[in-house]
Amino acid sequence: MGERWAADMVEALRSASKSSSGLMFAEVKSVAPLTILAHDQVISKGLYINPALLVWAEGGGSRIPPELAGLAPHPYSFLTEFHTKYVLKAGDMVVVLQVGAGFYILEKVVKV
Repeated sequence: MGERWAADMVEALRSASKSSSGLMFAEVKSVAPLTILAHDQVISKGLYINPALLVWAEGGGSRIPPELAGLAPHPYSFLTEFHTKYVLKAGDMVVVLQVGAGFYILEKVVKV
């Protein structure tokens, strides 16, 4: 794999997002109920997602149960960091695969 693999992947995603199906970027408009903005359309039906991306997402903040705070500090801090970085919030960008009328939310997109 060459040094340009990431740039090549981004270009492939941009090209695919211009067609009516394939990979595209979308913005999360809300998490409860789940809606995304793709192709200038708000989509709320036909969405498929890994449930881990929505764990405790309704509150929009850190909602790690307080009883977990009694754990050793490392698991609790990991859960808090995981929630902050991984769980979807309104305004997040996601990679979506459109197949027919279905939209499969593959992953959250973050700056590196």
